[in-house]
Amino acid sequence: MILTSLFLASGIYLSMAFLLTWSWQKQGNSPAFSEQPPISIIVSAHNEADNLPNLLADLCEQNYPNYELIIVLDRCSDNSASILAAWTTQYPHIRGVSVQTTPTGWASKKWALSQGIAEASHDWLALTDADCRMDSRWLTAIATHLHPQKEVLLGISPYPAYPGLLNKLIRFETWYTAFQYIGWTGLGLPYMGVGRNLVYRRSFFEDNHGFEAFRDRLSGDDDLLINAYATAGHTQSMIHPHTRTFSEPKRTWRDWYQQKTRHISASTAYSWKSKMVLAIFHLAHSWFYGGILLSLSLGLASPWIWWTYLARIGLSWVLFGLVNRQLKESNLLLLFPVLDLLFFLYNLSIVPIGIIKVPTWTN
Repeated sequence: MILTSLFLASGIYLSMAFLLTWSWQKQGNSPAFSEQPPISIIVSAHNEADNLPNLLADLCEQNYPNYELIIVLDRCSDNSASILAAWTTQYPHIRGVSVQTTPTGWASKKWALSQGIAEASHDWLALTDADCRMDSRWLTAIATHLHPQKEVLLGISPYPAYPGLLNKLIRFETWYTAFQYIGWTGLGLPYMGVGRNLVYRRSFFEDNHGFEAFRDRLSGDDDLLINAYATAGHTQSMIHPHTRTFSEPKRTWRDWYQQKTRHISASTAYSWKSKMVLAIFHLAHSWFYGGILLSLSLGLASPWIWWTYLARIGLSWVLFGLVNRQLKESNLLLLFPVLDLLFFLYNLSIVPIGIIKVPTWTN
């Protein structure tokens, strides 16, 4: 019985992983467009004085002919305002928006972003976070995806590599998330994006009344907007390395736990179709390891179980490697069997807490 369930779980997981990998390969060959329409960059910054200089330096060095940068200072009590003022005197395409209070019933970041979007002059809006870094070709690379028939572009935002197990697990979980949302977008089911690297038309935001439907939820300024309104026909992924942004990862297990439970809480508001697809994929992944651990605890391990394990890990490793040719997380590839097991423990422990727990913001 256990062996049969392991076969079934492995088959479901590998079938879905194969489809996602095929989708990645297909999207990697997407055509590029030569037009360079004007773009408004929107950033919400809450007490980000330590990060603003680096962000502003990167965004002011963009090799792009027509763009503006709108920084929303969200209830800042540090010297973010003086830093921004110094930059605006030198770069006239930077504009600051000051938000002193958040109205009742609104999550602070959603309100801040809404104020920034209201001030934007251009149709295309590129959103990123205040702690992100990008190279000077970021907007130029984005523009190659700005097809007249598209409304939403989903970017990738990996984390830099640092020593330690936590960093590798954070990067692997981020890789796994991108593997899914980029893959499912190519298969016609866009279900989330990341606010660190997200582009959409102003009309997409305004026609759907922005964040109104989930304005009180702490998370979801990115994934809930995409999950609720993005469709297969007008949504596209951005895979090219120059379209990526990089954000600093959490450095302690506690901070990462708080971040992930907050992020996961938004998934409870996903559509039923998104929930079903994600649940099947993750349950197949979890039952594979759960079934092996159960057979070991009952003393039922057999050569067939170990062969099933080796086949499932080996084939998954190959698929991981194919996608990783585009993401280039080389040391994660070498540690795939260990990280895949840790991802099972993550799904077993942190994910249920994130689904049940109501997140709170301490700032």
